[in-house]
Amino acid sequence: MTAQKNKGKKIRCLKCRTSYYDLGKRSAECPKCRENALIPVGTIAKVRLSIKRGGYNDPSQGWTEGYATKSASGAIYLNCTFEVTKGPKSGKKFSTLIGLWTSKSAWWGNEGRRTLRNILNSAYGISDTDYSVGARELRDVNSFGAFEGIEFTGEIDRRKGPDGILRNELKAALTPDDPQYEQVAIPHPKNVRSQVNAGRADGKIIQCPLDDPNYTPLWLRKI
Repeated sequence: MTAQKNKGKKIRCLKCRTSYYDLGKRSAECPKCRENALIPVGTIAKVRLSIKRGGYNDPSQGWTEGYATKSASGAIYLNCTFEVTKGPKSGKKFSTLIGLWTSKSAWWGNEGRRTLRNILNSAYGISDTDYSVGARELRDVNSFGAFEGIEFTGEIDRRKGPDGILRNELKAALTPDDPQYEQVAIPHPKNVRSQVNAGRADGKIIQCPLDDPNYTPLWLRKI
């Protein structure tokens, strides 16, 4: 009896006719309708990134202008919102945290840097193996402000949060190295293409293995 009381009143959705408990809320959203409104898993779409500033700075890491957020547990991240800009789901928004640092392990920060790098690769149409001068310059950012409003090709997923609610999230930023990248055409500025091409010697891409301990990409030093 107590468990049922905590769930609140049982009501029926006027739209889909699903029955659910309002959990004591005056305007409880129908869970079935909410789930149906989500972007399907695996959707490839052009998205625009915006960052909600958390006010945290660490100039030694290049984290300035208050873009980073520090949680109560000490984890540092970017609070990002993505808006679909093309296709049938245009206008849909979802949020994802991009990790920068946590005391638990280096994995979260490394994955966050990889995501940011892939966002740049995706936005400018650069292969991840392209280490030409032009490509490195495009990845060389001085502030997280360079990501504000950037548009790229993303793969969208779903995940259930601690509150049990299913929400969309960014699974990955797709680059020209991904077979699905061309599913969403992104017009790259002419000057971007010319900058990348200008950085190539004799038309060949200069490559450098990611596991070379003697090489530190410019993007890693900055973000």
